[in-house]
Amino acid sequence: IAGTKPGDRWYRERLLLNYDLRSGDLLVINPGDPHSCESADGTKLEYRSFSIPSSVMDALLADFGVSREGVQVPLFPEPIVRDAGLFALALDCHVRGCEEAGDVDGVVEDAEPFYLFFERLLSASSARRRELGMPDALPESESVASVCRYIEQGFRSKMTLDDMAQVGRMGRYTLIRAFAREKGITPYRYLLTLRVIEARSLLAGGESPVEVADKLGFADQAHFGRVFKDITGVSPGAYRASYALSGKKR
Repeated sequence: IAGTKPGDRWYRERLLLNYDLRSGDLLVINPGDPHSCESADGTKLEYRSFSIPSSVMDALLADFGVSREGVQVPLFPEPIVRDAGLFALALDCHVRGCEEAGDVDGVVEDAEPFYLFFERLLSASSARRRELGMPDALPESESVASVCRYIEQGFRSKMTLDDMAQVGRMGRYTLIRAFAREKGITPYRYLLTLRVIEARSLLAGGESPVEVADKLGFADQAHFGRVFKDITGVSPGAYRASYALSGKKR
């Protein structure tokens, strides 16, 4: 939620575009989309955020009768939502979470405000897809689906583009084009994104960058550090230290 300071700039690598946010904007990022951000004027970023694991997102969607299984259309067709009512609902949910749990990562006991916010966000996204002429669902090819499953099941191990292409039974260049067309991200970038998501949990749990780099198939700690900072905006050491200093884990 870009609600505290105008001028923060977010980069959405899915479309290789950049967007300028102003106070009161909502930024919605589709599951699996890599992104990074920076302040437009070099000052400290100020925002509130919800980070929803894929499993929780799927459960939420199921409550509303929506499924992402086998669908390549993005849940949110555009990254920026400018709706004062939606922003107010999102801010209320976040404030309640902080007050009730004493922690921005806490669980809100009263889930009703969040469900109201999420339902309205889904409705707004569906209406916008129709305005843009986007279909509600478009099955992905089995070749790309098989590569996705391969990456999701083995992202902790070393794998090459040749390995992925062999699983998808296509050439490397064909795989890159097909995967990017259907998923909005290259297969290698998808692999790195999954590793970084896992790395965040391991670092928050107290493991060192060296241990995490080794566990997740990175060439070395330096490679891991570059990838992690590129995707999250902070170094692995700084991310781990933020939990050590506060005594919080998630």
